[in-house]
Amino acid sequence: PGSSNGSFLGARFSNLTVLVLPSTGQFLLAVDQDGTALRKLDLATSQVSTLRTFSPGKIRAAACSRDGAFAILAWETEIYSLSLQSGALSLVAGSATANYTDGQGTAARFRTPSSVAVSPDAAYAYVLHAATAAASTDTVLRSIDLSTQTVATVARSSSLANGLLSVGLAASRSVWAASRTNLTVTQLNSSSFSALTVYGVAGQGVADDLLSGTSHTEKFQSISAFAVWAC
Repeated sequence: PGSSNGSFLGARFSNLTVLVLPSTGQFLLAVDQDGTALRKLDLATSQVSTLRTFSPGKIRAAACSRDGAFAILAWETEIYSLSLQSGALSLVAGSATANYTDGQGTAARFRTPSSVAVSPDAAYAYVLHAATAAASTDTVLRSIDLSTQTVATVARSSSLANGLLSVGLAASRSVWAASRTNLTVTQLNSSSFSALTVYGVAGQGVADDLLSGTSHTEKFQSISAFAVWAC
């Protein structure tokens, strides 16, 4: 473990939490040092560099625009935009107060986001988080208009609250989500948040299960990360 940059073979990482690959496929973003550093892995040169470190601050989730121009970073209660050209970091929405409130910019409130995504046209960011601090609570999907910084609730669901891990957007703006508790991947109706198609058999992931199948009967041993290729 460590934090040194350089070639892929010589670089060192410690407590990686998030990996992000833009559709260009030119580089990989890594949230390192337990959420306090953002690093870039250049896939053309096989070199690792540190884009930015954060203190205080801890990145809980990250997403990248399709063209790799900017990244959306989620803190405990705030959402930021980071230019991957200039390195400029700007607050998009949220404040130091944890809550679930729609609004514009700093008037909006978020509660420990578990995942973020950027729409294929780079006009919106989407944030997934728990509605309340209770152990059993609804999951909410929020949208942020990146031009106006207006935050709105897309959908709220109790049926998908079991360990919902991550959300991703396909090029058609269809929403996909993964649950680490149910061990399923679900394609969602983006307006009602209801399940359209479920991949995986809930609760069936055991050590000697097959990790593939047909007719949506796949079995997952565990789900620790999830991504959608928005091509």
